[in-house]
Amino acid sequence: MYRFAHPEVLHWLWLIPVIVFIFWAYYRYRVRFLTTYFTPYNANLSMPALSRKKPLYKFFLFLIAWIFLFIALANPQAGTLVNKTVKTYGSDVVLIADISQSMYAEDVKPSRLKKMQQFLLNILEKSRSDRFALIPFAGNAFLQVPMTNDYKLLRNFIQLLSPSLITRQGTNIAEALRIALEAIDSSYSNVPVVILFSDGESFEGDVEEILSVYVKRKIPIHTVTIGTHGGGPIPLPTSIGTKTYKKDEAGNIIITKPNEDLMRSISKSTGGTFVGMTKLSQASEILIDVLQSAQKTQRDVIEFADYRSIFEWPLTIALLFLLLELISSDRQVKWQIKLRQFIEKKKMP
Repeated sequence: MYRFAHPEVLHWLWLIPVIVFIFWAYYRYRVRFLTTYFTPYNANLSMPALSRKKPLYKFFLFLIAWIFLFIALANPQAGTLVNKTVKTYGSDVVLIADISQSMYAEDVKPSRLKKMQQFLLNILEKSRSDRFALIPFAGNAFLQVPMTNDYKLLRNFIQLLSPSLITRQGTNIAEALRIALEAIDSSYSNVPVVILFSDGESFEGDVEEILSVYVKRKIPIHTVTIGTHGGGPIPLPTSIGTKTYKKDEAGNIIITKPNEDLMRSISKSTGGTFVGMTKLSQASEILIDVLQSAQKTQRDVIEFADYRSIFEWPLTIALLFLLLELISSDRQVKWQIKLRQFIEKKKMP
């Protein structure tokens, strides 16, 4: 079974017909020029080393080399699709990540957003058989990654978390919790785990209404409050690299302070674990303990494929053809010239 790790590179192969057309137009022009201004006899006298076929031969070598080079860049992989029935035990975990602009605040180094990403990546690193879903939220929320055990995919999306993912700013925790319920329902999990990362500055939605659903379904929400009691200004990215801060209508710099009381009430009302600002440095260890102690669900069938890269084969072929093109001359060598002259003398009466 074969596949390409980067199939988008193969789109560059559409350039091959364009290159062939350009070369063919040039070659036709070259031949027309020679036949217009030189007779075969005059051409042999003035340009004895001229060859009409060797440029075609060199171009063919060049073209084949680049085709195989594009294939090598696409990283072909060979492997075998394996179906195995394996009994694994794990939890379905919904990670809810606050990506509102207040998460740019740097009262937690390097920033609230970067610290949250560190916690998320640490959880993935310590997990083995759990499945995760990822829900970023600000003024809106969306399911970015459905429940999966593809940790590489999750890491990529976690590293890309940014307020720019959502145009409508704000902090709508209620909407994020509603989307989390949809992710849980689609996974058919009996014992889901929900972890909410936020500074707690919720300005929209009825949190109490959605929390009543969690309480009724006995789904605990574990919360992590990211920030410090003193808070901090919200730096805004600029194109020129200078740092500016978010201001109110009066022109005063806004200081964002975490709402620890809201985060505590969310976890307390649902029976979850609360990680406050004073224990933020221990958040990874606390959450990993929560996942390890959570009730596990058995999963029976896992389908996976084992692939290895074989790009070195087309790369070797490409280098071989490039080498042949490099050492090949587009002119006739001496023995070819002498052979042609000998044949022409034999034809003379």
